[in-house]
Amino acid sequence: MDPSGQSSIFEIEGFRDLVIDTAMGELNRISADRVLAVSDLHVDYARNRQWVEELVAGHPADAVLLVAGDISHRLALVEKTLGLLADRFAAVFFVPGNHDLWTTDDGLDSLQKLERIEALCRAAGVLTGSALIESGDAAVQVVPLFSWYHEPEESGDSLFIDRNGSDPWREAWADYRRIRWPAAVDRRGAADYLAEANTKWNRHHDRIPVVTFSHFVPRQELLRGSQGTVRPQVQEPRHAFNFSRVAGSAAIDRQVRLLEASVHVYGHQHRNRDQTISGVRYLSHCLGYPSERDKDHISGLEAGPVEVWNSRAGCLPG
Repeated sequence: MDPSGQSSIFEIEGFRDLVIDTAMGELNRISADRVLAVSDLHVDYARNRQWVEELVAGHPADAVLLVAGDISHRLALVEKTLGLLADRFAAVFFVPGNHDLWTTDDGLDSLQKLERIEALCRAAGVLTGSALIESGDAAVQVVPLFSWYHEPEESGDSLFIDRNGSDPWREAWADYRRIRWPAAVDRRGAADYLAEANTKWNRHHDRIPVVTFSHFVPRQELLRGSQGTVRPQVQEPRHAFNFSRVAGSAAIDRQVRLLEASVHVYGHQHRNRDQTISGVRYLSHCLGYPSERDKDHISGLEAGPVEVWNSRAGCLPG
């Protein structure tokens, strides 16, 4: 019986095996009691590397961790961080962010960088595809969503919000210098290209809740205002340029809704959020840059990653 006093769906004789073994098909099955989430680790900063090391040293190993992008632009740090996390947690899921795909002096373009990161994930046992988390009579399906942003000139799915006056967006945004897509991706658009990787995932049973996560922002409403993570005496600052131009895409949210997710975790914005919209809890829990935490632009990281599901209560409300 669950904490609300209602009978568990799995108390029906044979129902658990039916749902898990037939509906989930070939998906990985992971035994864990909790699902935690964090994004934007940016371990290029020594203080952020220390935060990750303390997390690994002090966290019990009964949890799954979702990492919603932006570990580092340096492959060696991505590999080391994924390895540390995978050694500690019951399982680690990862989707790349824009920083992870920045080109460096290794000669790789951004698509080749993505392929190299996927290879690092496979070697470390880190998951980039859907899987079932189960504990006793409880289960949740996790679905990683690869994503990118739509700019307003590219698509009506852009999250762009116009500002009055000029905006030095191209000079301020490092992706214009550091991201290099091959022609095959450029012709189709990175957001559409990466979204296709998600179309193979379906919700496998309506009795099993779904948690999705992406790096990029899925809805325009999530760009505005603080949501309880910035201390009341500190006004949330605007970004130095119009961040909405490169924030994300409404196409992400269509995939979230198609999967009927209860919770969607995202990153990228470096402004933490916890907001429920039309039945979905949207949650951003970014480590971000040390300077942002020092100024209280990001807070709430003292307890580590945020819990989004556990075997007693299910998907947690905001």
